Amino acid sequence: MLGFSTEESVIAAIHALLEEHDDPSVPLPSTRKLGQLLGFSHVTVSKALRQMGDEGELWRNENGRYYPKSARLLFDAPKPVTCFFRSISAWASWYSRLVQGIGLACEEANRGLLMLPASSLIQQDASDAVPQVLGVEEQCQLLESLLLRTQDEPGRLILDDLWDDRALAAYADQLAGARVLLRACPVPGIGSVAPDFAQGALLALSHLLAQGYERVVVVRPFSGKVIDAMVEAFEEAVEGVNLDAAHFTIIDGDQGCDTAQVVARLCSAKGRTGVYCAEENFAVALYQGLTAAGVDIPGKIGLLAGWGTGEAARLGLSSLKIDLQHLGMLAVSLENPALHPFRPVTNFTLHRGISS
Repeated sequence: MLGFSTEESVIAAIHALLEEHDDPSVPLPSTRKLGQLLGFSHVTVSKALRQMGDEGELWRNENGRYYPKSARLLFDAPKPVTCFFRSISAWASWYSRLVQGIGLACEEANRGLLMLPASSLIQQDASDAVPQVLGVEEQCQLLESLLLRTQDEPGRLILDDLWDDRALAAYADQLAGARVLLRACPVPGIGSVAPDFAQGALLALSHLLAQGYERVVVVRPFSGKVIDAMVEAFEEAVEGVNLDAAHFTIIDGDQGCDTAQVVARLCSAKGRTGVYCAEENFAVALYQGLTAAGVDIPGKIGLLAGWGTGEAARLGLSSLKIDLQHLGMLAVSLENPALHPFRPVTNFTLHRGISS
């Protein structure tokens, strides 16, 4: 291609190259390489490229490289949102609120939404049964298979809170820019959107004390990152209001609480007792057990459930509610988790129902 002597000739040669350029996502050769190919200085080629860019014949990306003009639509198109979530069972229907929020945000941003259920991530045989979460090694295998399915166009990844941080750390490079729901995530490059548990715990504690309950009991039916975060926040709230330690108890079932045993302990408590249970399904089981035992609710025992969705809401129980749909929408809009790794959402509200 030697012999070109004018800028117009360079432009004509670039047009000829474009006719053979099949993939608009691949940039043209660098200015220096184009100059070598066409037999001109890179200064002359640079002027020609700039002119073609100004006239709309080429598109210049933020990285400084020139592409066929059709590439602009390709690069400017919003990337899809992909969710690696548990399968939503009847007793985890509250997670569907998050999905609704994600879907609404995708619709507003003209993004596609891909749900890839991680069905084996958790097994729970009944609403009040202890959930069995997949081990770290098995999570790594599951995560690898899901990432393989999205390797061509991963887009923006949103992750279930059940994923173990050790599994996420093992695939941190591939998960860069992802965000975890409902809890903080310490893995660099992965962000999170979670409730402000401190605000929620203080709201719940203030409500129970305002109703005149002499003792406060927090029930943790089993351990989990979200439930643990709420219980820890409740402990800090108790310290903050200087509540006598003798009037505060945590009923802790690391491997699961038996509903009948918890009911028996609450029935034997002296004085009026306000109970907060962060796990909503267990709160419903407690309410049913206390009612069957003839306990005066909310006279002797007040019960406050977490989340305020599902069966607890249908029964009209008092609950600490959070706008999960709004939280799901924020997960889509969160920008650059590397700069803003954790975003607490202050949107707890207290709904006073029949149980407190």
